[in-house]
Order: sequence, then C-alpha cells, then structure tokens
Amino acid sequence: MTTQPEGNEPDPFRWKTAISWKSMEKITCRGYDINDLAQNASFTETVFLLFNGDLPTPQQAEMLSHIMVCFMEHSFSPSTVAARMCAAGRPPINAAIAAGILTFGDAHGPGLAHGNQMTELLARAERDGLSLKEAAELFVDEKLASGDKILGVHQPQHTDGDPRAGLILERGAALGLLGTFCELQQHVQDALHARKGTHLKRNLVGSAGPILLDMGFSPSASFSIGVLSRGFGNAAHAAEELERESAWRASRKSGMVDILDLSLQGKENYDGPEDRVVPSVQERSKGLNRS
Repeated sequence: MTTQPEGNEPDPFRWKTAISWKSMEKITCRGYDINDLAQNASFTETVFLLFNGDLPTPQQAEMLSHIMVCFMEHSFSPSTVAARMCAAGRPPINAAIAAGILTFGDAHGPGLAHGNQMTELLARAERDGLSLKEAAELFVDEKLASGDKILGVHQPQHTDGDPRAGLILERGAALGLLGTFCELQQHVQDALHARKGTHLKRNLVGSAGPILLDMGFSPSASFSIGVLSRGFGNAAHAAEELERESAWRASRKSGMVDILDLSLQGKENYDGPEDRVVPSVQERSKGLNRS
C-alpha cells in the first residue's frame, strides 16, 4: 500500500477535461456559456466546437451540416434493422437506439478504420519522405498483395456510385475545404483504378471521411459524428416500431409474413441434426450420444 509522507494530504480525485466545467450558477462548453451558445450558435456549430475546440467558420459549419444529414438516414440497413428488432421486444427506446449504433464496424457505419488508415498513411508518407502519390501507390500495392480491404471505395447497394458521395465532394470543393487527406484519398482511388482496371467509386465514408479529417477532426471524432448522426435515424425507426407495430411483430393476425413468423422457422429451413433423444447422464459420461 502506498503511504503519504507525514504531513502531506493526498490530492483529491479530479476529472481533467478541456471540454467543459460547471458550477451552481453556470455551465460552460469550451469556454463559452451554454446559454450564449444556445442563443448564438447552431446545433452543428456546437458539435464542431465540442470535438474541435473552436467554433467553425461558416464554410466548415455548412460542410459539417451537409455530412451529418447524409449520415443520418440510409433506410433499412444493419443498424436500422437492429434498432427495430430490439424495439419489437419493447425495451425502453434508448436500448433500441443503442442496439442500432452497436452494429457499426468495418463493414457498416461511419468508418473508424478508414480514418485510422488515412492518418497512418499520411504519417508514413511524411516519415519516409514519399509524395502523396507514391505513398498511395505503395499502399494499394501492399493491400492488393495481401488481400486486405481498401476502405472508402465501393458501396454494395449503390454499385453505380453512392448517391451521397459526389455531391459531398462538390460541396467541399465549392467551400474550399478539400485538403491533404482528400488529395491522398484521390491518389488511392487512382492507383486502385490503374492496377485493377475498374473504377470503384467512393462511398460515403470515402468522401466525407477525408473532409472531416481535413477540417481537423480526429478519426475517433469523425466516426463519432457519423454514429451520432445515424443515431437520430435509428431513434426515428425505433420510435416508429414502438408506436406503429405490434410487439414481436409476428402476430398471427398480421396479413404479412414477418421475419419472426413461425412459417420461417420450420424444419425446411433447418440444417442441424435430426430430432434425437437426450442421452442419459450415464451415456454422456461414457461419451455416447444416441439418436
């Protein structure tokens, strides 16, 4: 056990944060009174402030708002379906929202791995004295050789191109916000196209992610903004499920075959062992299992 020197009292525990503080009379966020922010800053501007430490320029606020709306809704997807299925069991709605956002990972969601991949690639270029083009080409060659996935391109449901991606890039260019990470992403795409001979277009993560990085957001912050934005969509789906659909969804009175309906759970959809008798304790102790 650690002991304090005689006469020295241990310091009390303190949370350390650069984000906020509060007293009986006041609540602050990054040095601004929360009431002043509520009257003079938008929701999007305050999101920018929370993660980046300063209020955005009008161009940055406009871009962030555009990106957040694009992340907010994608109809039926793993997160939406998870939120609805959780809501079908009738927990509190926050459990259904949480179930939705917990589906986000490498294959679905705002792309934490992509942000980490891009920042590591830029750091490698700077460390090894490579141009962005050289770093991107080396990166693509290595990924293709290893079979690892190159993130930020292709969307399985929008095979002709993610309908959100192009406009995000156009908006970013018009606002003068396409920087080093956007250039690096373009070099990755060009190298991939040159090697494979097919033009895989950017998905939402590949267009929005580099812009968020160029605006100063970390990979974790960029991912969080996407998660929280889609959280609103998941919440709307969960609320609709709770308010409009019956619990469990698989009511025998329903005119629609639902995902939980008994007709989808019969033996014709089962490929496990045939029906069998549970062996006795004695048989199991001998390693026997009778059918």
